[in-house]
Amino acid sequence: MGYVGTLGERFSAGISVEFPNAKITTTNHIIAVTQTIPDIPVFIQYKSTKGHVKLSGVFRTINYGNSSQEKILSKQGLGIQLSGSIKPIPAISILGQAIYGKGIARYINDMAALSLDLLPEYDNPGNAGVPAMYGAAVGLRAEISKKVYLTSNFSVAQLDKYEGFINDSDYRNGKYFSATLFWRAYQNLLFATEYLHGFRQNMNSDSGDGNRIQALLRYSF
Repeated sequence: MGYVGTLGERFSAGISVEFPNAKITTTNHIIAVTQTIPDIPVFIQYKSTKGHVKLSGVFRTINYGNSSQEKILSKQGLGIQLSGSIKPIPAISILGQAIYGKGIARYINDMAALSLDLLPEYDNPGNAGVPAMYGAAVGLRAEISKKVYLTSNFSVAQLDKYEGFINDSDYRNGKYFSATLFWRAYQNLLFATEYLHGFRQNMNSDSGDGNRIQALLRYSF
């Protein structure tokens, strides 16, 4: 549920209330509970014929259970994001975004599945903390011809190294790159081939990477 309004010809702003969803690293003392307070995102945007710039923010209250005290506790999360796009020439579009905050892992694609909205404090087992984190991404789309186009994306995400709630094997940062070539062979037939490279580093600086090549064939009826 939300509201979006215009501020003149080129500006718009909005606010919404979103269904809360938090992923928490649980322990014997910290348990996941139902989230009852909605996330509140807000934004203001400027848009022109060449692209747009958007400044967004989100306010969160994240619930968790303290099993030893048999209480439901909460922590506050906050994030800010700057995103935009530009079309320098008709055949090329460039998009980018950067986000920073605490307890906002669900809003960072590389961290959304890692249960990092709240982390346990190891020197205080019944308490959870909101780790600081950031993410950034830039993407490109280039129309090579009427039937062939290329997309590419690079992203990075990192969790701040706060000694109170980390293990050596915990996630520290990741990087991701992809490049995809599309060919509209016929009106309803699309071919694509894609290369992907991923990198992960843990808190103790151990790291690893992987590569993948995949292909797609789609026919639209």
